Amino acid sequence: MLEAVVSWAHEHESRRLALWAPSENVAALALYHQAGFKNTGRRQPMRANATDEAVELECAMPTQGAV
Repeated sequence: MLEAVVSWAHEHESRRLALWAPSENVAALALYHQAGFKNTGRRQPMRANATDEAVELECAMPTQGAV
């Protein structure tokens, strides 16, 4: 599914992708980092449990014609 979103973003000339992931979900964070996402440093409480945090990750999309 992540590949489909990244592909869609390329097709629509998006400049960046951003998402929130639970800070405790090591597997998800590893997947996103491997896909090129970086931590923004922003955190927020999870809606389901305010004692847990979500971290924001983003990925800059290469512009058309960039090498």
